[in-house]
Parts: sequence; C-alpha cells; structure tokens
Amino acid sequence: MNIKPSTYRSVVAICFLTFLFGCQSTQEKAGYIRYNDDRNHFSIALPSDWQVKQNISGVALRGLIPDKQNKPGRDGIVIMTRKFPTGSRNMKLDEFYKSSLELLKGTFREFALGESKNVNIDGVEARMFIARYKLGKHELQGIFYIFVNNSFGYGISCSGSPENFSKNEKMFAKVIKTFRFEEP
Repeated sequence: MNIKPSTYRSVVAICFLTFLFGCQSTQEKAGYIRYNDDRNHFSIALPSDWQVKQNISGVALRGLIPDKQNKPGRDGIVIMTRKFPTGSRNMKLDEFYKSSLELLKGTFREFALGESKNVNIDGVEARMFIARYKLGKHELQGIFYIFVNNSFGYGISCSGSPENFSKNEKMFAKVIKTFRFEEP
C-alpha cells in the first residue's frame, strides 16, 4: 500500500491534535481552567474568571465567583481534604459523612440540613446534601459533597447567598462533574 506523504502528515497531525486537545473536557475548552492538587490527589476545572487560591489555611482549593464589579464575591467553591493517618483504618463514607456534619454544625450558626442523597464523584460513592447556615452575619446556602477515596476524605461545598444560589446551581453542577482523582 502506497500512502502519499501529504496524507501521512495529515493523519499524524490529526492524531497529535487529538492527543493534545481531545483529553480535555468540552467545558475546559470553553473558558475553564483545570487546577491540579498533587498533594491531595485531585484536579478540578473552574471558570477562568474565578479567583482561585490553593492550599491556604487548611483549604485545598477556594474558587470565588466575581461579583458585578468583577471583584471576588462570597459565592463559590471550597474543597477541603483530610488525609487519614498512615497505618490507620480509613473511614467509611457513612462515618466520614457523620463526622463532617458534626464539624459543619459546630462551625456554622443556624445550620439547617436539607435534601440529602447518594451520588457519584468520578466513580466514587459520595453523599450530597443541601444546607442553609450563617457565617458571621452572612446567610448562605450550599450544596455539599462528602466522599472518601483511598486514604483521603474530601468535602466540597458550593455555596453563596440564598438569592444567588439558584442562579449558580447549574454552574456548580458543571464544575463538580469536572472533579477527577489523580494518581499520586
């Protein structure tokens, strides 16, 4: 079989471009940036206009949605992780969920738990729930995801003011779908 050099170059170019860009999700191509956390073994894609900070004050990642003046607002996502001690037994999902709820109830005022159900995050069973609470003088509403993978416990909150929460809920759902566990 005789292949023309120009055809061969075209096939190689298409394969190379597919390799380079084909692995990214559509959302990442449309204005999302993937943030990797090698220490906590995850990555997530967030909209490119969000203000993002990683590994600060016990928080693995915080992404804030800009307000109308393009300044960071209070609405956004927070990812916290807990590394289980080496040699200890890893917590099961129900146990980690219960301890996470106790932590949230002790941290926030007027914590009110809403809908709760089991979901999957990158193929791992997770507990999702909605809650309303107060942080300082601010009333907030959030959707939380609690899950365990290998020797880590993860907690993700997507929250904001109650008046903005319903506007941001679909975007939060898109962001959560981009969460990936990364190999150490």
